[in-house]
Amino acid sequence: MKESIQILILLQIFIQLIASTCLDGWIEIPEENTCIQMSTADLAHLQALRDCQTKAASLVKITDAFMNAAVAVESMTFVNGRLTLIGVEKMSNGEWAYSDGTPLRYTKWKSGEPNNGYACTAIDPRTALWQTVNCTQLMPYVCGKQDNDAPCDLDWLYSVDTNFCYYLKNFTATDGQHWDLFNFTQAEGECLASTYNLASLTTAGNGDPCNYGQAWIGLSYYKQSELYAWTDNTFVDYIGLPVLEATTNYDYTVMNDVTCNKGWMYRPTVQLAARFVCKKKPSA
Repeated sequence: MKESIQILILLQIFIQLIASTCLDGWIEIPEENTCIQMSTADLAHLQALRDCQTKAASLVKITDAFMNAAVAVESMTFVNGRLTLIGVEKMSNGEWAYSDGTPLRYTKWKSGEPNNGYACTAIDPRTALWQTVNCTQLMPYVCGKQDNDAPCDLDWLYSVDTNFCYYLKNFTATDGQHWDLFNFTQAEGECLASTYNLASLTTAGNGDPCNYGQAWIGLSYYKQSELYAWTDNTFVDYIGLPVLEATTNYDYTVMNDVTCNKGWMYRPTVQLAARFVCKKKPSA
């Protein structure tokens, strides 16, 4: 135990000495292309996740032992060693994954964990081990996102598989009360205004948050020609739903929220959603 604490202290000193490319208030994890921010407010998992999303981030994805130790250090420093929420949860199929739905690349479960009676995860900074917790339990949390040295602009996510950058235009409320809403054409226009496209994918507060929380992507179905097309002219080799037998044109959205049905959805162009995903080539 004493040796572990000494290692964490040395790691904290090392992190502080590294010149950070992260925004003010964020801490860079060296060699990890990740910035983290510790929140000392106590929130339940869903509220913590949504707070991270307002910062163009998510609950932190711990992908290796170094990042796990770094998160433990920050939790020891800012919340005095209390259990701290991280971005790992049990999916609807019973599998444990990151909160964004991607498979776990690293785990550090405490003995006897994960306890399938709970669906959310916290790190114990005193041991740097993970344990399952009730998703409604209030506790501090850590947000994480890419830093400025990534091949994508800040707040964009790089995909090694596709070699493209993706940006989630998340919930905004210009009037301070209601989400700003977009139909498919407006969402594509917002992306094109910045010389991007709605995303093409090649791998697998408004009274109705699961409906408006859908995010537009750049896939359309044209009834007359019975063809699917991406707005950036990418070849359509993957659709996240069975082939559509429709009587009219449709456009597509995606959803990845633990409180709603995850997956793809087709909907008329004129319907509204609060989010959309843009796509562009990485920086040279």
